[in-house]
Amino acid sequence: MRKGTQRAGKHQERTKILYLVFFILLVCLATASFAQTTPTITLTSSVNPGINGQAVSFTATVSGGSGAAIPKGTVTFLDSGTALYFPVTLNATGAAVFTSSNLSVATHSITARYSGDNNYSAVTSSALSEVIVPAPASDYTLTASVLTQSVEVGSSTTYSLTITPTNGYNGTITFTCSGLPLGTGCAFNPSSLTPNGTESDLITSVTVTTTGNSSALRTPANPKSENQNALLTSLGGLFGAFVFLGNGRRKRIASLRSQNWARIPLLGLLAATIILSFSSCGGSSSSTSGSTTPIGTQTFTVNATGTAGTNGGNTSVHQISLTLIVTAATS
Repeated sequence: MRKGTQRAGKHQERTKILYLVFFILLVCLATASFAQTTPTITLTSSVNPGINGQAVSFTATVSGGSGAAIPKGTVTFLDSGTALYFPVTLNATGAAVFTSSNLSVATHSITARYSGDNNYSAVTSSALSEVIVPAPASDYTLTASVLTQSVEVGSSTTYSLTITPTNGYNGTITFTCSGLPLGTGCAFNPSSLTPNGTESDLITSVTVTTTGNSSALRTPANPKSENQNALLTSLGGLFGAFVFLGNGRRKRIASLRSQNWARIPLLGLLAATIILSFSSCGGSSSSTSGSTTPIGTQTFTVNATGTAGTNGGNTSVHQISLTLIVTAATS
């Protein structure tokens, strides 16, 4: 009787132990099925350093390892612990992307915090130092496709000029010339350019016009013949005067005083004739000349002056030096 009771007790103890072991196994299996692993998370930036106002994209990639399930859930991007935006859902590859153009000029400590899912626990990335620098002032460059041109004096030549805006320059640019050679003028077509905020090239041209020698020397067709004519005229006048004086001696003495008074105008006319005739013996010439462009190599400057536009662009004068080779006319 006692042995039966002992056997029954031992059997109950074994049964309890078996139940306990089974329960422990069940607990272990249940715990194992809900266990989460810690994923890896990396954070990258599209541009670093960035420019103030420039769009910067941050990408957080969450991975469970080779062959593991792709993590699901969301990622929150933070700047020094402050969320920059709402949580971003991971895509099919386990990546989340956030883009911002509102970061201030400073060094920003950016982190990405993963929310976790059934398979993976929450995790936060290492901090990424994103540097944002001030945007450079909008500006433009002035260039010429050809810096030197040759031209015959009295003719014109044209240079092509290119304006290349940078950093959104949209002011109005006007052009002038300085240091032009004597007798030279310039004209621009168009006379001003206004970029539209893109970095597309704009073209203008400057035409330089030179002035040729317009002087003309006027000389007698036959100086010798003219001198001979003047001499003959003078001799004729002298002969007439002597004839008149000879005839006067035959007059009566009573009219002598009146005749002397009559001779005075004649002698004056004779003297004037002689002076004028001899003054013409040497010929005559006259020359007219304008501002003639000198022959040789000349340099001048094209000045471009722009307004600030809406972006606070550079308003200083931009210059380029051009060379003009003036040659003698061939005809």
